[in-house]
Amino acid sequence: MQRSAVSSRLTLSLDYWHYKYKNQIQLKNGQAVINADPNGPNVIRDGSGVAQSIVISSYNAPSGTGTSGIDAAASYRFDIGAARRGSRCATTSAISRRMTSIRGRWSTTASGIAAITRPRR
Repeated sequence: MQRSAVSSRLTLSLDYWHYKYKNQIQLKNGQAVINADPNGPNVIRDGSGVAQSIVISSYNAPSGTGTSGIDAAASYRFDIGAARRGSRCATTSAISRRMTSIRGRWSTTASGIAAITRPRR
């Protein structure tokens, strides 16, 4: 984490984060169960053939999940008479996200930016 007090009123911070989970327990995707064996015992259908329930199970994903991103924040304090007020703006950007599919292949996606702004008391 890099935190810097630019002045006595302004503070900036920037964080890079990375998580990787190995041998993560995950649930199989219901659509993948249907695709693998549409008429198998794990797909329970009504009298007209419409799937009503899908029996899913967990599995130990060998490569798990990984994600990384950046957090940035800025805060500014100011006084109004005898009252001290402040404002803070923070944002998170996920740079990448990797997950293992049921067949063991990597799926990589990138996410967007989420920002939260709220007054500080």
